Amino acid sequence: MRKATCLLFVFGALGLSGCDLLDSLSPDFTPSPVLFEDLSMSELHCIVFPEGVDSHIIRNPIEYAALFNPPQSFLGTPECKNLTRQPPVDLSKYTILGQLVQGGGCSARFQKIVNRNDVERFIRFVVVMQSFGLCEMLISNRNWIAIPSIPRTYEVGFAAEHRQWAATTPIPELELQLEYEPTFAPRRWTVEFGRVPPFSLYKDGTAIYLKTVPNSSEQHVRTVKLSESERQALLKRVEELGFDRLASREPRPGEPIIADAPYIVLRMERGAALKEVRVYFNYVSDAQAWQAILDLFESYDHPRAEEYRAQQATLFVRKLSDEEEAQYDNVRVKSWPYGQKYLKPHKPDQYEWAWVFSGNELQQFWQDNGTLYPQLLIYGGSGGLYEIEVVPWLPDDSFPIDVIESYPGF
Repeated sequence: MRKATCLLFVFGALGLSGCDLLDSLSPDFTPSPVLFEDLSMSELHCIVFPEGVDSHIIRNPIEYAALFNPPQSFLGTPECKNLTRQPPVDLSKYTILGQLVQGGGCSARFQKIVNRNDVERFIRFVVVMQSFGLCEMLISNRNWIAIPSIPRTYEVGFAAEHRQWAATTPIPELELQLEYEPTFAPRRWTVEFGRVPPFSLYKDGTAIYLKTVPNSSEQHVRTVKLSESERQALLKRVEELGFDRLASREPRPGEPIIADAPYIVLRMERGAALKEVRVYFNYVSDAQAWQAILDLFESYDHPRAEEYRAQQATLFVRKLSDEEEAQYDNVRVKSWPYGQKYLKPHKPDQYEWAWVFSGNELQQFWQDNGTLYPQLLIYGGSGGLYEIEVVPWLPDDSFPIDVIESYPGF
C-alpha cells in the first residue's frame, strides 16, 4: 500500500490551509493525493441533500448560488435558519465537492481523501467513516471540500468506506447502565458528552458511578473493578428486583407534562443486545420494581472504589458577563493554568463553547481539582473571567472532535 503523505497548501481565496490524509485510512490505489480545503464546518454544513442525491460538484457561481436559494432546504438549527451568507470560494480557481455519507453506530468520525490521476483523467473523493459502538442509530455527515479546479474532461468519482474503529486497547462492553436525560436544563447537560451517567457496569467488571457528596449538589465520580462473582451478583440482584417487568413509558393523554422532569433510562444486556427502558418522569409500568432498582443504584458504593480519572473529557468554557464578573471584584481568582487556546471561542461572539480535553493537561486537572461532578470553576484569562466545567468520558465513549467543537450550535 502506498503511504499517504500529508501535504500543506494555503488557499489564498479561502484564507485557510488544509489536509486530511491519514496513513491508516489510505485506500488501495495509486493516484497522487490532492490538496484540498475542508469546508464541512462552514455554512455549507446547513445544506440538506435532497432525497436521492448524495453528491455535488460545484464549478461556477451560478451552481454555487443555487445551493443557497429556493427550493433548497436547510437544517433547522438556529444558525441555519438565519443563514445569510455562503463561504467565499473563488470558483475560477477551485471546484467544490460535496458528499453525504451515512451509516450506523453510537458515534463516528470521518476522514476525507482526494486522489487525482492525470493519465486516466479522474478525481476520486473518498470519505472514510469509522463508526464506534453497536447502536442502531443512523449517523449522517455532509462532507464539503474545495480543491483546485477540476477540468471538465475529468471524471469525478465519489466513494464511501465504512470501517469499525480499531482501538489500540480493548474497549469494555457495556452491560448495565442508569442514565438521566435532562429536558429543561443547562444546554451542556442535554448533550451526551456533557453529562455522566449515574451508574455503568461493563463486562470486564469495571463499574463507574456517581456518589453524592453529603449536603452538596456535587457528586464524586468513582470507579472499581468488580470480581466476577461481584459482577454476577449485581446483575442477578437487578434481575431479582424486576428489571424484566419494566417497559418504556411516555406520558399518556391527560397526564401532566412536568417542565423539568427528565427521562430516566435503564439499560441491561438481555440475550445478544441491551434492552433499554426509557421512562418520562415517574410514569412507570411497575412502580415497585422501578423504585427498587433506582434505590439500588443511588445507594451503590464499594469499599475498593477510587476516583475515576478519565483519559478523555469534555471541557466546557463560558465567558462571564460584565455583571457576573463584578461579583468577583474582591475575590482572588486563579489564572487558567492550562492551554490558552481553550479560552478562545470557536466562533466570534460565542459565549459558551467546548473542547476535547485529554493528555497531561487533563490528568493535571484531575490532580488539581479532583473528579467532582458537576464542578463549576472560575478562572481568569486574558479576556476576563471564565466558568469551566470538565465532564469525564466513559471508557466506551468516543465523540467526534467536530461534534464537540460545534457545541452549542446543533
